[in-house]
Amino acid sequence: MKQILILLSLLLVASVSAEETAEDVLDSMASQLKSLDSFSVHMEKTFDDVMVDGAKIQFSGAADLLVRQPDRLYIDYGDEFTSKELWYDGKTFTLHDHLKNVYMRVDAERNIRDTLTGLRDRYGILLPLMSLLRGDPAENYGEGVRVRRYIGLHDVEGIPCHHLLFRGNDIDWQLWIQDGDTPLLRKYVVTYKQLEGSPQEPIILTEWELNPRLKDKLFEAKVPKNAIHAEVLPRNEVQNDD
Repeated sequence: MKQILILLSLLLVASVSAEETAEDVLDSMASQLKSLDSFSVHMEKTFDDVMVDGAKIQFSGAADLLVRQPDRLYIDYGDEFTSKELWYDGKTFTLHDHLKNVYMRVDAERNIRDTLTGLRDRYGILLPLMSLLRGDPAENYGEGVRVRRYIGLHDVEGIPCHHLLFRGNDIDWQLWIQDGDTPLLRKYVVTYKQLEGSPQEPIILTEWELNPRLKDKLFEAKVPKNAIHAEVLPRNEVQNDD
């Protein structure tokens, strides 16, 4: 009986330690991002499409992100189904769909965080790595999370990384955060448990550049003159029309 109690005690301590370690590593990544005036990063991702018969088909995409705090953002994204560019210049947010040659433009908030939150809440627009771009990834991974676990020190393309697991009711997140004095996000996997077949979306982040000099013109929208302007209605107005 005494041996069982000792074993249970050790397991409890290990569980608490793993949870605290996961939070500490995540906090270190968040602090690193907040300390940067600017950064750029390349993203390669794959994503599953679950067929009616249960088969999983995998597709891929890529993006380049430029961020200058507090009010500049540029994203160039493409995959098998879409090709888009997004600009935020501190006043307006512009999105251009290259395949359809259609663009939208809306007034934006005074900083990246509030702008991305407004796009999500008002228009239902979600951007790649939104929690990372909002500058507080710990907030996103803390919502609805019931399990926090430190898995171990694992390799991502030759870089030792702390492997973390955050489990929620509908979504699981795995993060690989670089070990050492520069705790950058190197890999990110989302598992959508509420969807049939539990599709996953792995993302690899490379070519990090910290505090580069990013000029204003990089964030000025470059929409073709023949592009069609599309008005975007807030979600509540669309629902009222129905």
